[in-house]
Amino acid sequence: MASNNKNQHDPAIYFDILHPDLIIVDFTVPNAVNDNVELYCKTGVPFVMGTTSGDRDLLYKTVEEGKLYAVISPQMGKQVVAFLTAMDIMSKQFPRAFSGHTLEVLESHQSTKLHTSGTAKAISCFQKLGVSFDIDESFI
Repeated sequence: MASNNKNQHDPAIYFDILHPDLIIVDFTVPNAVNDNVELYCKTGVPFVMGTTSGDRDLLYKTVEEGKLYAVISPQMGKQVVAFLTAMDIMSKQFPRAFSGHTLEVLESHQSTKLHTSGTAKAISCFQKLGVSFDIDESFI
């Protein structure tokens, strides 16, 4: 017998009832980022996204429209996040302050890493300070 209840299979109800304090921490593969965020917003589950790549503009728009709490960061180390925030502020107050300098980022990742480092992408704020930095060359 079929039910006329439209909400019978609504995943948001499932999460609200069975997992009211659920928060998802997502370190998935890059091509799953946007689909996962869409699911989290549809179900109303707050999340932490530590995976870089995906369509970042769409990701932010989806979260904003979903009115959902989320932490989206390419780096989870608090010291690195503080440093990157300070560099972003500095790049706005002192644009091109390091013109003529170069920056080399060397990171080591697992051999199966599928995309450019999120930290390397975030450090690109140095470009606003005038530092020559090629994100594509930082991938190791």
